[in-house]
Amino acid sequence: MSFLERIFKGKKKGPVDLVADTLEGIIEKADFQLSFDMDEKDNTITIDFFGEDEGLLTQKNGQLLDSLQMFLIRIIQHKQFEDRYYVTANVGSFREDFEENLMKHAEKLKKAVLSKNKPAYFDPLSAKNRRLIHQFFSDDKEVEAISIGNSDYKKIKLVIKGSARNFKKSEPRRREKKPYKKKETLGNSSDNTSDNNNEEVNYNTLEHNVDSQSEASYNK
Repeated sequence: MSFLERIFKGKKKGPVDLVADTLEGIIEKADFQLSFDMDEKDNTITIDFFGEDEGLLTQKNGQLLDSLQMFLIRIIQHKQFEDRYYVTANVGSFREDFEENLMKHAEKLKKAVLSKNKPAYFDPLSAKNRRLIHQFFSDDKEVEAISIGNSDYKKIKLVIKGSARNFKKSEPRRREKKPYKKKETLGNSSDNTSDNNNEEVNYNTLEHNVDSQSEASYNK
Protein backbone atom coordinates (compact mmCIF):
# COMPACT_ATOMS: atom_id res chain seq x y z
CA MET A 1 0.00 0.00 0.00
CA SER A 2 1.44 3.37 -1.04
CA PHE A 3 1.77 6.24 1.39
CA LEU A 4 -1.10 8.08 -0.38
CA GLU A 5 -3.34 5.05 0.08
CA ARG A 6 -2.39 4.99 3.76
CA ILE A 7 -3.30 8.67 3.99
CA PHE A 8 -6.66 8.48 2.25
CA LYS A 9 -7.78 4.96 3.20
CA GLY A 10 -5.99 4.25 6.45
CA LYS A 11 -7.07 4.82 10.00
CA LYS A 12 -8.28 8.35 10.64
CA LYS A 13 -5.64 10.51 12.27
CA GLY A 14 -5.52 13.98 13.65
CA PRO A 15 -4.44 16.81 11.32
CA VAL A 16 -0.92 17.10 12.77
CA ASP A 17 -0.21 13.36 12.44
CA LEU A 18 -1.74 13.38 8.96
CA VAL A 19 0.54 16.20 7.79
CA ALA A 20 3.60 14.56 9.35
CA ASP A 21 2.91 11.18 7.70
CA THR A 22 2.27 12.86 4.36
CA LEU A 23 5.54 14.81 4.48
CA GLU A 24 7.54 11.76 5.52
CA GLY A 25 6.11 9.84 2.57
CA ILE A 26 6.89 12.64 0.09
CA ILE A 27 10.45 13.08 1.38
CA GLU A 28 11.04 9.33 1.20
CA LYS A 29 9.63 8.93 -2.33
CA ALA A 30 11.47 11.99 -3.66
CA ASP A 31 14.69 10.99 -1.87
CA PHE A 32 15.05 14.49 -0.44
CA GLN A 33 17.68 15.12 2.19
CA LEU A 34 15.23 17.02 4.36
CA SER A 35 13.91 17.09 7.88
CA PHE A 36 11.23 19.25 9.45
CA ASP A 37 9.90 20.58 12.72
CA MET A 38 6.17 21.03 13.30
CA ASP A 39 4.05 23.06 15.64
CA GLU A 40 0.29 23.57 15.93
CA LYS A 41 -1.38 26.60 17.44
CA ASP A 42 -4.88 28.01 16.96
CA ASN A 43 -5.60 25.48 14.20
CA THR A 44 -2.52 26.55 12.22
CA ILE A 45 0.14 23.92 11.57
CA THR A 46 3.57 25.48 11.11
CA ILE A 47 6.31 23.51 9.34
CA ASP A 48 9.99 24.46 9.22
CA PHE A 49 12.16 22.51 6.76
CA PHE A 50 15.92 22.12 7.04
CA GLY A 51 18.58 19.90 5.51
CA GLU A 52 20.91 19.56 2.53
CA ASP A 53 18.10 19.94 -0.05
CA GLU A 54 16.36 22.91 1.55
CA GLY A 55 17.58 25.08 -1.32
CA LEU A 56 15.33 23.11 -3.70
CA LEU A 57 12.29 24.37 -1.82
CA THR A 58 13.23 28.04 -2.17
CA GLN A 59 14.19 28.10 -5.85
CA LYS A 60 12.05 30.21 -8.21
CA ASN A 61 10.68 32.35 -5.40
CA GLY A 62 9.75 29.30 -3.33
CA GLN A 63 7.40 27.65 -5.83
CA LEU A 64 8.08 24.11 -4.57
CA LEU A 65 7.61 25.27 -0.98
CA ASP A 66 4.27 26.86 -1.94
CA SER A 67 3.22 23.69 -3.78
CA LEU A 68 3.96 21.49 -0.76
CA GLN A 69 2.06 23.87 1.50
CA MET A 70 -0.99 23.88 -0.79
CA PHE A 71 -0.89 20.09 -1.16
CA LEU A 72 -0.93 19.64 2.62
CA ILE A 73 -3.86 22.05 2.92
CA ARG A 74 -5.78 20.00 0.34
CA ILE A 75 -5.01 16.79 2.23
CA ILE A 76 -6.51 18.23 5.40
CA GLN A 77 -9.55 19.56 3.54
CA HIS A 78 -10.14 16.13 2.00
CA LYS A 79 -10.35 14.53 5.45
CA GLN A 80 -13.03 17.05 6.47
CA PHE A 81 -12.04 17.52 10.08
CA GLU A 82 -14.56 19.08 12.40
CA ASP A 83 -12.39 22.19 12.79
CA ARG A 84 -10.77 24.06 9.93
CA TYR A 85 -6.95 23.93 9.82
CA TYR A 86 -4.37 25.88 7.88
CA VAL A 87 -0.77 24.95 7.02
CA THR A 88 2.18 27.29 6.61
CA ALA A 89 5.56 25.97 5.46
CA ASN A 90 8.88 27.77 5.67
CA VAL A 91 12.63 27.25 5.37
CA GLY A 92 14.29 29.23 8.11
CA SER A 93 13.37 32.88 7.54
CA PHE A 94 12.90 32.49 3.78
CA ARG A 95 9.36 33.86 3.62
CA GLU A 96 10.09 36.86 5.83
CA ASP A 97 13.23 37.72 3.87
CA PHE A 98 11.46 37.22 0.54
CA GLU A 99 8.60 39.54 1.48
CA GLU A 100 11.03 42.22 2.65
CA ASN A 101 13.01 42.01 -0.61
CA LEU A 102 9.78 41.98 -2.62
CA MET A 103 8.74 45.31 -1.14
CA LYS A 104 12.16 46.80 -1.90
CA HIS A 105 11.88 45.53 -5.46
CA ALA A 106 8.42 47.10 -5.72
CA GLU A 107 9.87 50.50 -4.85
CA LYS A 108 12.57 50.12 -7.50
CA LEU A 109 10.04 49.18 -10.17
CA LYS A 110 7.87 52.15 -9.24
CA LYS A 111 10.80 54.52 -9.75
CA ALA A 112 11.53 52.88 -13.11
CA VAL A 113 7.92 53.27 -14.26
CA LEU A 114 7.81 56.95 -13.29
CA SER A 115 11.22 57.81 -14.75
CA LYS A 116 10.75 56.01 -18.09
CA ASN A 117 6.96 56.38 -18.33
CA LYS A 118 6.70 52.72 -19.33
CA PRO A 119 5.16 49.65 -17.63
CA ALA A 120 7.33 47.31 -15.57
CA TYR A 121 6.74 43.70 -14.59
CA PHE A 122 7.22 41.50 -11.54
CA ASP A 123 8.30 37.90 -12.04
CA PRO A 124 5.47 35.34 -11.66
CA LEU A 125 4.21 35.33 -8.06
CA SER A 126 1.92 33.20 -5.93
CA ALA A 127 -1.51 34.47 -4.95
CA LYS A 128 -0.25 35.41 -1.48
CA ASN A 129 2.66 37.45 -2.80
CA ARG A 130 0.50 39.11 -5.45
CA ARG A 131 -1.86 40.15 -2.69
CA LEU A 132 1.07 41.78 -0.89
CA ILE A 133 1.92 43.81 -3.98
CA HIS A 134 -1.67 44.90 -4.54
CA GLN A 135 -1.95 45.96 -0.91
CA PHE A 136 1.37 47.80 -1.15
CA PHE A 137 0.13 49.93 -4.08
CA SER A 138 -3.54 50.13 -3.09
CA ASP A 139 -3.27 53.73 -1.84
CA ASP A 140 -0.53 54.84 -4.20
CA LYS A 141 -1.47 57.97 -6.18
CA GLU A 142 1.13 57.53 -8.92
CA VAL A 143 1.12 53.89 -10.03
CA GLU A 144 -1.17 50.87 -9.93
CA ALA A 145 -0.62 47.10 -10.06
CA ILE A 146 -2.45 44.75 -12.44
CA SER A 147 -2.26 40.94 -12.37
CA ILE A 148 -1.88 39.33 -15.80
CA GLY A 149 -1.93 35.69 -16.89
CA ASN A 150 -4.07 32.60 -16.29
CA SER A 151 -1.78 30.30 -14.32
CA ASP A 152 -1.48 29.98 -10.55
CA TYR A 153 1.71 32.02 -10.72
CA LYS A 154 0.86 35.30 -12.46
CA LYS A 155 2.94 38.33 -13.33
CA ILE A 156 2.08 41.79 -12.05
CA LYS A 157 2.20 44.75 -14.40
CA LEU A 158 3.02 48.10 -12.81
CA VAL A 159 1.71 51.12 -14.75
CA ILE A 160 1.10 54.85 -14.34
CA LYS A 161 -2.08 55.48 -12.37
CA GLY A 162 -5.08 55.57 -14.72
CA SER A 163 -3.18 54.58 -17.85
CA ALA A 164 -4.64 51.06 -17.85
CA ARG A 165 -8.21 52.44 -17.87
CA ASN A 166 -7.49 55.02 -20.54
CA PHE A 167 -5.72 52.63 -22.84
CA LYS A 168 -7.76 51.61 -25.85
CA LYS A 169 -6.67 48.84 -28.08
CA SER A 170 -5.99 50.30 -31.48
CA GLU A 171 -7.96 48.88 -34.35
CA PRO A 172 -5.94 47.34 -37.15
CA ARG A 173 -5.59 49.51 -40.19
CA ARG A 174 -7.43 48.19 -43.21
CA ARG A 175 -6.57 48.69 -46.80
CA GLU A 176 -8.97 48.42 -49.67
CA LYS A 177 -8.98 45.12 -51.40
CA LYS A 178 -7.31 45.28 -54.75
CA PRO A 179 -9.57 44.51 -57.73
CA TYR A 180 -9.17 41.38 -59.72
CA LYS A 181 -6.63 41.67 -62.50
CA LYS A 182 -6.42 39.73 -65.66
CA LYS A 183 -3.08 38.29 -66.47
CA GLU A 184 -2.18 39.17 -70.00
CA THR A 185 -1.03 36.19 -72.00
CA LEU A 186 0.52 36.05 -75.41
CA GLY A 187 -1.28 34.08 -78.05
CA ASN A 188 0.36 31.21 -79.83
CA SER A 189 -0.54 32.56 -83.27
CA SER A 190 1.02 35.66 -84.76
CA ASP A 191 -2.29 37.45 -85.42
CA ASN A 192 -3.78 36.83 -81.91
CA THR A 193 -7.24 36.50 -83.48
CA SER A 194 -8.72 33.98 -81.04
CA ASP A 195 -9.37 34.85 -77.35
CA ASN A 196 -10.27 31.22 -76.71
CA ASN A 197 -6.64 30.28 -76.99
CA ASN A 198 -5.76 32.50 -74.05
CA GLU A 199 -6.36 31.61 -70.41
CA GLU A 200 -7.39 34.24 -67.86
CA VAL A 201 -5.82 34.00 -64.42
CA ASN A 202 -7.29 35.95 -61.49
CA TYR A 203 -5.16 37.12 -58.63
CA ASN A 204 -6.58 38.40 -55.38
CA THR A 205 -4.11 39.82 -52.93
CA LEU A 206 -5.17 39.98 -49.33
CA GLU A 207 -2.97 42.10 -47.14
CA HIS A 208 -3.05 42.29 -43.39
CA ASN A 209 -1.50 44.92 -41.23
CA VAL A 210 -0.99 43.85 -37.69
CA ASP A 211 -0.14 46.50 -35.19
CA SER A 212 2.11 45.43 -32.40
CA GLN A 213 3.00 47.19 -29.24
CA SER A 214 6.16 46.53 -27.32
CA GLU A 215 6.45 47.21 -23.64
CA ALA A 216 9.59 47.38 -21.59
CA SER A 217 10.17 44.64 -19.06
CA TYR A 218 12.24 45.34 -16.05
CA ASN A 219 13.81 42.53 -14.09
CA LYS A 220 15.46 42.68 -10.76
